Amino acid sequence: MTSDHGDGVGAHWERVWTACVPEAMNWFQSEPEISLELVRGAGKGTSGRIIDVGGGASRLVDVLLDSGYSNISVLDVSRTALSIAKERLGDRAQVVEWLCGDVRSFTPPHTKTHHTPSGVDQQFVYGRFRRIDADR
Repeated sequence: MTSDHGDGVGAHWERVWTACVPEAMNWFQSEPEISLELVRGAGKGTSGRIIDVGGGASRLVDVLLDSGYSNISVLDVSRTALSIAKERLGDRAQVVEWLCGDVRSFTPPHTKTHHTPSGVDQQFVYGRFRRIDADR
C-alpha cells in the first residue's frame, strides 16, 4: 500500500523497493556523512526533532541512533522501504516514528497546522548543500 497523489509515484517506489536491495541503488551510502553533517550543523542537539524525508531504507536513521539522537521520524511514500529499515534496525526500530506518506501533502504529526521551515532554516540547509557540493 502506498500514499501518493494518484500520480503513480507511490506505486513506482513500491515496485522499486520490492525488486531491489538498498545496496544496489546508485545513491546508496553506508555512511550518510553529508546528511549527518547537516543534522549536526543545525545545532538542535541529540534530543531535537529530526525527520528524514524520503528516508525509506536509508541508513541515516541507523547513524542517528548510533550518535545518540532520540527524537527521530522517517517519512517515505513506500511502506516497503520503511519495512526494510525497520527490519534492519530490529528492536531499535521501536524508538523511531515511521510515517508513510507523500511529502507533497504531509502534515507533521507534532503540529496542529502544516508548516515549512523558516526562511532562515531553509537558507541554512540550502547553503550547507551548496558549500558541501562545492567542496567535492
